[in-house]
Amino acid sequence: METSFAINNIRIFGYFLSLSLLGAHAIGLAVAARQDKIMRRWVGWGGVFTGVVLLASVPAAGIGQQDWGTLVWLVWWVGVAVCLLRHRPDAA
Repeated sequence: METSFAINNIRIFGYFLSLSLLGAHAIGLAVAARQDKIMRRWVGWGGVFTGVVLLASVPAAGIGQQDWGTLVWLVWWVGVAVCLLRHRPDAA
């Protein structure tokens, strides 16, 4: 039984570590989108918001609210994907 608890603790640690890394990735992508000015403005600001929500999801797990960050990230990521599919680069 102790082995299963240890494995479950590793799984939980990995999940919260992935939330933190996903938040850092969203903020990094947002900064790049804001500086390049190729994407729409909401991609940058939405990424900053998403990253902050993801980083806040880790301590919010204490009250059972860790899933909101993943939901916000998923909605933002689908929007980024649609924006990338509709983007037409300038002819070289």
